[in-house]
Amino acid sequence: MGKRDAPCGTFDHLALVMGRIADFAARDQRRKRKAAEANGGQWRPPPGMKLGPPPGANPPAGQAVRGQAAAQAPPQAPTFFGMIPNGRPSHIPTAFVDPRGLSPASSAEDELELEAATTEAEDEWKAIKQALQLFEESTGPDYQPLPPDRVRPVSTPFGPAVYYKTSSIAVIWSLYHMAQIILHRAHPDMPAAAMMAAGVAAGQTARFANEVGRVTAGVFPLMPGPSVTPPLGGALIEATLPLFFAGVQYQDPAQRGWTVSKLQEIARLTGWESSVAIAAGCETSWEKAGLAGRGPPYTRTLNPLAHDDRMAGRRRDDSRPPKDNTDRRLVTVNAGTRVHWAVGILGVEEDLENLGLEENRHL
Repeated sequence: MGKRDAPCGTFDHLALVMGRIADFAARDQRRKRKAAEANGGQWRPPPGMKLGPPPGANPPAGQAVRGQAAAQAPPQAPTFFGMIPNGRPSHIPTAFVDPRGLSPASSAEDELELEAATTEAEDEWKAIKQALQLFEESTGPDYQPLPPDRVRPVSTPFGPAVYYKTSSIAVIWSLYHMAQIILHRAHPDMPAAAMMAAGVAAGQTARFANEVGRVTAGVFPLMPGPSVTPPLGGALIEATLPLFFAGVQYQDPAQRGWTVSKLQEIARLTGWESSVAIAAGCETSWEKAGLAGRGPPYTRTLNPLAHDDRMAGRRRDDSRPPKDNTDRRLVTVNAGTRVHWAVGILGVEEDLENLGLEENRHL
């Protein structure tokens, strides 16, 4: 690990930590849903949690972000997350109460069990965070950024581009920042829905998302030609996923425009069309966030007439009659067969209801 000529070994260590993060986030979903059920079916921020956009992410004049108002009223469920406003708790009339229901003793046991599971989840989250910190400390001098006097300065909406000795090393750091973003969004105190967690954790993940942009800018060739070398092409392809996780929380129009243009450029240089699909996913999240009042308004820039529905932002309407009378009309196409892979980034509360997580008495 930490050797310049063997980046695959360093990446293997990081991949193992990212696997731990994914496993933890998946297993903790059930506990988070039970915690929401205990709060009346809604996620509630714990005491002391700061809500709202990351520092410096100011909406346009005359347009307030709902998270700022929500942060000033902690007793109520924040409208920043698109939730139904809280109402007073309803009580079932005594005549309709089932005497065979849960007793106060069993309810107390469930509460203690949930508290124990939450404590265990927090301990596991801290252990994974320490593993990421240990990875950062063990990379060695070959994995440090190049000094400013050895590179040509390039300005980006995220700040000066960061350069490393090889593009492979740069992508490893981009993936490291992505792992930090995912880990903070998967904290036990965060909501279960991915997009909601991205908004709540935006203040904590802002610096990692910003570093993703700076590192990715350093991977791009200063004078891009019609093609790239295989190592550089592979690095650019690997850089698309960190841009996806970081891009959904970008608020600045310049950062958003830069992200879309670079993802399109990656598709042009490498032929990796999924890069354009990722750009479309980012634009969808920005557009929906603007309509919900959780960010500045955004207008899609990708071609709405693209043949790929994911890139055009279209939804297929299966209720329409077939266009011809050939046997092709008998073929059913599931429009969500590939889109569902992004539920960990673009997922909302409704997606969790369709996951069909099995109940577990022991959380």
